[in-house]
Amino acid sequence: MAKNNKKQQLTQEQLNAIDLFVLGKNDREVAEAIGANRSTVNQWKNHNPVFQAELNRRRKDIWEMATDEMRSLLSDALKTVKEAVRQGDAKTALEILKMAGLDMRNVNDNLGNYGIGYLSPENITNEKEYISSIDKMLEDLLK
Repeated sequence: MAKNNKKQQLTQEQLNAIDLFVLGKNDREVAEAIGANRSTVNQWKNHNPVFQAELNRRRKDIWEMATDEMRSLLSDALKTVKEAVRQGDAKTALEILKMAGLDMRNVNDNLGNYGIGYLSPENITNEKEYISSIDKMLEDLLK
């Protein structure tokens, strides 16, 4: 089914609810704002696939905009890291790298893909072992 057809299946009340959810409102706040019962709003959010898909699409759009904004700050963050390293503040430098998504402990992460992990137990175990070894090396460097 095309995206526009799915969106057309949602009522204006549901679209308003989605607007409020992406602004960070909870079920009670959304229900009060649109004049619906909280259980109705909860039902849409947890059991209506069309509603869920549109909410997820809107959240993804917002996340992508935030990610783009974060990327625009990367140059300044890297300059700060460079200066911190030059001044010998390795701990601050490492923390800034982590916040920028450049934490080298997880080589598969990149900005825009947070929250999605491996799908196989073997990869998860391997990643944990790898992170543990990197953490040990970082601790040794900071001593």
